Amino acid sequence: TVEEEPSYLNDWNTTVQGADSASSCKLSYDSPFNEPTTATKPVEGLNFHWGVPVCPPPAWPVAVNEVGFDHALVEWTLPGTTNLFDYVIATTNDPNDPDAIATGSTQNNSYYVTGLQPLTYYYVFVRSVCGGVPGPWSVATRFLSQGGAALECDGTVLEETHCTSQHSTVTWYYTTSDGASPVRLSFQDGYVGSAGGEYLRIYDGADENAPLLFNASPGGSLAGHVITSTNGELTMKRYNEQGSCESQPWYSPWQWTVGCRNCTEALAAYAVVDTDCETQEYDVRVTVVGLGSSSSLVVNNTQGVAPTTITATGTYFVGPFAAGIPVTILLENPENPLCNVQSVPLVNPACPTVDCGPTVYEFCYDVGDQRQWLYRGDGEPIGIRFLNGEAHYYLTAATYQAADPTTVAADALTGALLNQLRTSQNPANELLVEMNVDAYAAWTCVNGEQEPWEYVVACYDGCVQPRATFERAPCTIGAEYHVAVTITELGSTGSVTIINDGNAPAVTATAAGTYQVGPFPSNSSVTIDVVGASELCTWTSTRLTYNCTGVGIAERSATPLSLYPNPTDGEFRVRYPATVSGPMDLRITDVAGRVVYSNDLKAVSGAELLLDLNHLPNGIYVVELAHSAERYTARVSIVH
Repeated sequence: TVEEEPSYLNDWNTTVQGADSASSCKLSYDSPFNEPTTATKPVEGLNFHWGVPVCPPPAWPVAVNEVGFDHALVEWTLPGTTNLFDYVIATTNDPNDPDAIATGSTQNNSYYVTGLQPLTYYYVFVRSVCGGVPGPWSVATRFLSQGGAALECDGTVLEETHCTSQHSTVTWYYTTSDGASPVRLSFQDGYVGSAGGEYLRIYDGADENAPLLFNASPGGSLAGHVITSTNGELTMKRYNEQGSCESQPWYSPWQWTVGCRNCTEALAAYAVVDTDCETQEYDVRVTVVGLGSSSSLVVNNTQGVAPTTITATGTYFVGPFAAGIPVTILLENPENPLCNVQSVPLVNPACPTVDCGPTVYEFCYDVGDQRQWLYRGDGEPIGIRFLNGEAHYYLTAATYQAADPTTVAADALTGALLNQLRTSQNPANELLVEMNVDAYAAWTCVNGEQEPWEYVVACYDGCVQPRATFERAPCTIGAEYHVAVTITELGSTGSVTIINDGNAPAVTATAAGTYQVGPFPSNSSVTIDVVGASELCTWTSTRLTYNCTGVGIAERSATPLSLYPNPTDGEFRVRYPATVSGPMDLRITDVAGRVVYSNDLKAVSGAELLLDLNHLPNGIYVVELAHSAERYTARVSIVH
């Protein structure tokens, strides 16, 4: 058998006939990523033998060169026993495929095949004909045709969709029928990953030697990008590593339109006007400077307001649109959609909420959400304290000391937002909150992977928050647990009250220290509040729970977790389960059930996490990874 690509042939159970006494077989390792050297091991009971072929086929694999979207050049070496060959090019791994696209005989050692379909796998079979008698067919050589098309310059637009796959490279080549009109390519959807050098590059010509027109940002969205060549040719090439549309749900399939741009675009300017905070609406002013090569334009939008048709330059008002939700204005050319143009996303200035509260707000966000909330104190400073939510890889957020975020610096919100307090420090007593969710976010509140944002808004009197930590205490004989609340700062009051929603008695603290709160039933959940001067100046715990039935019982219902080395001096690696990808909770407990380490993680299937717990004393510890309803556990022994 042969070690090189394609990997599906590396199978000892179906070996390739040897060509001479130097031929050999090589068994390669099994790879989780289906790399070219992956092999299928031989099954028991097979007998292997070698014999001289009577009429051997050309050496495998044959060469496939000059691959395009509709053609390829197949070449092979002469075995020295004949100068006549049969060939078959098919879309199945079968030389007897009745629907093969090309069959025939030739005295040459090559065949130029045409009529291929873009981005399609083909199988090439060649056999020698010796003395008029054909020998055995060669094992198939598989190749992938290039993407692309010859674009007609009659207004036709080609709509393309592509679902990326792991560890693959794909090229598209487009050319226009008149050879002069530029190629225009417009993305509607798509995502470029950031792992292992993934890229998308578009060149202004027939291959990668042409000038670079576009180089996508790693981890970025392709939607809205429009690329136009300067001539009648355009080449697009992408490489994917671990991430892909086939393996991760947040890698949306790429969608784009492409065609011959033999038209002129319209020119226009856009501005948000007439914001009405009572009706929560706004309009957009569109100033059309030129219609381009069309006699009319359809003014459309992404909020679903009825479109209008215009036939002259001038100023037009579009709307009303729902306040706080961005809108994109589209100027559509009814004669050629390749000349459509669009504005950047537009949104009204945030309408202020004047409220001294305390009022609790909640928002469950979805992919692509872009929101702003403006709060104003009634003649007093305003404050916001977060009760839940986080700003993570797919969600960026910030607060601003003004109603217009372009006039002041952003104060970024990052990580877990619980207990973060932001207060206004400007004469207008205004505080603006902004959220931007990536259009390809894998984890959102709407899809159930994240908690909603929750925060309390109230007028701020200058108070200082207390601060505390919360730890689950060991279980009692009656299968109950307490929470140890360690007050590190009392804040601006001389005492604080520790309350809970688990019906346990409140506790008053007049000095820093540790206080026991409880008891709470095993497996029940509780939230603890250290109440200071006000709702803003309070410190809240996460949602706490504890299983008093024993660590061992919980472990038996969980899936084993892979980690190494074990025993360890405190530094070890944990392999993420191959079946999960996304947010996970990591918790490490000692034999008494006390949490010694915890963290929120973003798991990548099959990847590894390095942990350094050298500070822990010698002992046995339980490592637990939790993902939705799944739990993975392992014991690790730390020995210094």
